Amino acid sequence: MAGTNLAHAVEITNDAGTYDENVKCLLADKQVLARILKYSVREFRDMTIEEIISSMTGTN
Repeated sequence: MAGTNLAHAVEITNDAGTYDENVKCLLADKQVLARILKYSVREFRDMTIEEIISSMTGTN
């Protein structure tokens, strides 16, 4: 896979480890979290992925 944060997060979930650690790693990726928010939280439904990511605190 490519060297992106998302690719790294997916690779980690394939390695041995606990379920909680894997979920924490995936949710730490803003791309993943933004998509979860967009498709599961009504307030984010009409926002783009980029808008959701930029609204997260600590975004560069």
